[in-house]
Amino acid sequence: MSRFTVAASLGLTVGLLAALPAQAQLASANFNVNVTLTSVCRVATNTAGLAIPYTAFQNTDASGTAATVAYECTRGLAPNIAFDANGSDKQSAAAAATGEGSGVVAGLRYTMSTTASAIQAGTDATAGVGGNGGSAQTRTYAVGVTIPSGQAGAGAGATISGTHARTLLLSY
Repeated sequence: MSRFTVAASLGLTVGLLAALPAQAQLASANFNVNVTLTSVCRVATNTAGLAIPYTAFQNTDASGTAATVAYECTRGLAPNIAFDANGSDKQSAAAAATGEGSGVVAGLRYTMSTTASAIQAGTDATAGVGGNGGSAQTRTYAVGVTIPSGQAGAGAGATISGTHARTLLLSY
């Protein structure tokens, strides 16, 4: 083999090596993503209150339009509700999916109860480009108030107004 042939062969080999893409080296390390989630429920919507007209000694029970309270919670929670004991002679004995309570305003005894919608499950979070954080589970409670018939009421004047602040408690 002549020198020219060997030199040409080496040049061709070096030229081919320069044309090949460089091989990337890969080193990997595993790790965990650890999250501590603090579950929460919060009020999403709340109507202002209940207005109930009542005439002393009326023959039928009086009730107003139900107030609504909607809570949103971490998905998977099973919250319970109860009314506060603010002047109430009847508070829910234990937290439950529905609540009962009563009180007195303007000398009139009233009772309260709740009805709950089904829990709306919310959506799961998604990963990747365009992913989202999902949504909370929600539950709406309708709070009804009834003033039993035949009561006299108390107060001076032709028209008496009274307010009794109450709280719907959600435990989880």
